[in-house]
Amino acid sequence: MSKYAEKKSSKILGKFLGKWYWFAACLVVALAASWYMLSKQPYMWRVTGSIVVEEDKSQSGGQMPQESIMQGLPFKNMGTLDRQIQILRSRNLMEKVVDSLRLDILYYHEERFKDTELYKNSPFKVALADKKEDAYGKILRVRQIDENRFTVFGEEKADTQLQSFRTPFTYQGVTIALERDSAVAASKEVILIAFVRPRDIAAWYSSQLVFQKQAQSNVLTVSMVEQTPAKMVDIIHKLVEVYNTTAQEDKNRMAARSLRFIDERLSKLSSDLFSVESREASFRSGSGVTTDVSTSAELYMSKLSTAETSKAQLTTMRNTLSSLQSFLNNPANDYKLIPNFGDLGGISFAPLIATYNKSVVERERRLLTQMPKHPEVVGLQDAMLSLRNNILGGIGVAIDGLSQQEEQISSAAAPLQRKVASLPFAAQKINEISREGSVKSELVLYMLQKREETAIGLAAHVESARVLDEPVAAGAPDSPNKKQYYMLAFVLGLALPASVIYAFDRMNDKITGKTDVKELTMVPFLGEVAQAKSERTKLI
Repeated sequence: MSKYAEKKSSKILGKFLGKWYWFAACLVVALAASWYMLSKQPYMWRVTGSIVVEEDKSQSGGQMPQESIMQGLPFKNMGTLDRQIQILRSRNLMEKVVDSLRLDILYYHEERFKDTELYKNSPFKVALADKKEDAYGKILRVRQIDENRFTVFGEEKADTQLQSFRTPFTYQGVTIALERDSAVAASKEVILIAFVRPRDIAAWYSSQLVFQKQAQSNVLTVSMVEQTPAKMVDIIHKLVEVYNTTAQEDKNRMAARSLRFIDERLSKLSSDLFSVESREASFRSGSGVTTDVSTSAELYMSKLSTAETSKAQLTTMRNTLSSLQSFLNNPANDYKLIPNFGDLGGISFAPLIATYNKSVVERERRLLTQMPKHPEVVGLQDAMLSLRNNILGGIGVAIDGLSQQEEQISSAAAPLQRKVASLPFAAQKINEISREGSVKSELVLYMLQKREETAIGLAAHVESARVLDEPVAAGAPDSPNKKQYYMLAFVLGLALPASVIYAFDRMNDKITGKTDVKELTMVPFLGEVAQAKSERTKLI
């Protein structure tokens, strides 16, 4: 550094020291402002925990042993982990949490600089709020007088009311009743009661939720920042509970629809089986012919029975596919769940139908919070239309294949039928009726098995999510940061007067002493004359 620069620095430093009271005053003001801002801001705490979310087994590739009995049933878990995060953060789910915990009514302790929320610590609660939607946005200022009475302060002094606990009163058009909470000590301070719209408070809490996936696991770390740690812990627990309830309701609704379809089909099959058995009994009684035939005839009948059974099974599958095709072609069933019967006609429709049914449930959930023309809903409907067309295409291919198989069986059975024609007509008729009854009986048993499996799935309650690590609050508030506030105040308290002094020094173009003359000119310096600041000062 040059001597000139050193002199300039010393000169500026000297001016700074000469104005030390400026720095002291600015520091006091800046620190006082920081203290005031800190006193106005509430302390925000971060609560962190973790939850385990069960993914869709068909997508995650694994299955727990105790869930193996659920395999093949016409409903699945709720989906992939990313999808579950969106469900957990949905406003619809949070509204149920707000309603369950009554978070749309908030209680605050009125203080000079800021209001402190009294979550579960208010000396009294709202027991009744008639026309609650009219109360949203209103705030009551209440002070307890004794164990039986309290005062409600209105906006005007004339509006102040003296009321009793558990006695309804009218405030700004809303009938309200307060009850004393004996578990909390009485307080003579003013308590604020705020009514908040559930949708607004649910949207705010949903925005505060942060989920983070832990690597290669179905564990989610959940965190939340708010003034009251106890409230956040309750919200996380209640959110998991509501999530499990919603998942169970979706599963039960799908299972109930499947049960109705199975019961309708089972009723029809049982009626057909009873009709076949009645015809066989009537024919046997009228003809008096037994089923005993020669050994050679039994061989032909056995082969023909196998062919007819296979043909009947193919016909049944084709009829089932035709019924399913009619169901899909009916516009009234565009957004209904498709019954899932697994493999039909050698083609597995289960993955496509399961995906389509999930889209139906997802569309119903989205319509709770979105309009039918919302881009996400329209995109979901387009995907459902594509899936429906794929299923219809597969059904057409399967029906054609079954028809070809029936033709092949008929061609192969023709020689056998000519040989059987030589058998007595009565024995042939009895065998035909018996084969038809056997096929119907097998279908009835199959539908009974599916009904029992679906009923087991309906009765089973498997938690889709559970708390792994209990949510706990951090050891210190997340905000505001006192050190940052005071450090910034200290820097501003020093920088502001220093900037002003330096700016005035840069704008000063006057000669203030012999140092300026020596620095700016080469003229020999002879001396200087002092300036008198008053008339009494005499120049000697």
